[in-house]
Amino acid sequence: MLVFIILMYLISAAHWILEAIFTVPRGSDVSGWIVKQSTVYVGASVALLTANVVLSDAIVLWRMCLLWKSNTSVLVLGVVLWLTTLGLSFVVVLGLHEL
Repeated sequence: MLVFIILMYLISAAHWILEAIFTVPRGSDVSGWIVKQSTVYVGASVALLTANVVLSDAIVLWRMCLLWKSNTSVLVLGVVLWLTTLGLSFVVVLGLHEL
């Protein structure tokens, strides 16, 4: 589980670095900062955030399994909801090619 948590932090750091690279100042006016919207930026940003959501939901599911071992209906509901999140995340990431 520690590996997943470290992976989540690495994904968050990569997303932060991506934001720092694609946010450039225009002149010396701080209020005039712009974000370059390119397909690489949007695709990478969405993919990183989606991976972080799926991993964080997996950690919540793991914690729920520890607490609700004896209640099968709660476990099935949690797994179904996580699989739904996983499936919709794949649809979103695969749909990025249309940008």
